[in-house]
Amino acid sequence: RQVIANIERVSMLFLTKTAYATGLALLFGLLVLEFPFLPRQLSITDGLTIGIPAFFLALLPNTQRYIPGFLRRSLSFAIPAGLIIAISLTAYALAAASLGVGEPELRTGSTIILAVVGIWVLTVLSRPVTRVKVLVIGAMFIALLVIFTVPLATEFFQLVDPGRDAAWLLTGVIIVTIGAIEIVRFAHRRVVARDLVRASAQSAASAQSSETAPDNPPSRATK
Repeated sequence: RQVIANIERVSMLFLTKTAYATGLALLFGLLVLEFPFLPRQLSITDGLTIGIPAFFLALLPNTQRYIPGFLRRSLSFAIPAGLIIAISLTAYALAAASLGVGEPELRTGSTIILAVVGIWVLTVLSRPVTRVKVLVIGAMFIALLVIFTVPLATEFFQLVDPGRDAAWLLTGVIIVTIGAIEIVRFAHRRVVARDLVRASAQSAASAQSSETAPDNPPSRATK
């Protein structure tokens, strides 16, 4: 049961990525915009926000028991969160282009937004936060800082200074996106609470029916 509960939490990370990747492909395709990432830059977000932390989250102890409705609960968070991230990145790309931000700076800004917001999604899904989870999330933030400060890493991932205008813009986008994801998580927790109440009621009804049922049902009368 603990493994299944952890898989539900981890699945929301992967499904959120699927949702925002699909949303980005559709939005940038419809708007005929150049994709705001290089493939190697996406490996930063994939590793730090999904791949590495998912390994640890799947193995951590979990006191929550399994509740039916796994897929519906996962999608009720992943789809809205993924769409919010996709819309935020599209808005950033359009606003940065209107400010005359160059392509390398735009890609760097998009990478920063996706990495920070992705780690925040990881933090939201890790609640309640324990000491081990704090270590995992903190390690991801430290690794992100290393990637953006070590010259060898910045050269390999083609990360540059986004510039003053783009820095203010991406900061605003990150704040708004995180706020929207918190709203999604609040609504998602209500869905989980309803499922928990329903499952508890069904368990109580099942237990009561078992107690009232006769231990030895009467045998049929023989002729």
